[in-house]
Amino acid sequence: SVFLTNYKGRPFMEGIFDSKPLRNTLAALTLGVLLVAAEAVPALNAALQLEPLPNTLLAPGAAQFSALSRVLASAEARGATFSHALLALCVFDLVAAHLWDRAVVRILSSTLPRRLP
Repeated sequence: SVFLTNYKGRPFMEGIFDSKPLRNTLAALTLGVLLVAAEAVPALNAALQLEPLPNTLLAPGAAQFSALSRVLASAEARGATFSHALLALCVFDLVAAHLWDRAVVRILSSTLPRRLP
């Protein structure tokens, strides 16, 4: 998410969608992370020597005092697993990093140099 967000491309570098090798590499890496996090290909996780993810979101006997633990308990009651939470976190990280970058650029755009024609 950091590389995708910070790569600016034009006018000083090739655009991210103009460079076929870069685009394909980033797409493959994103797909790989999602496949591993979802445990969609158990053989791949075994080849990478990754331990299986737990089926529960909360540790047994975990205190239910914080708002996060109550949200996790509610999600777990609806059938969500740790894998679902990890996938949601990956997508959230990608979207939030991009939105944060756009917001900061918009706020500071008066102090940044203008684009070249």
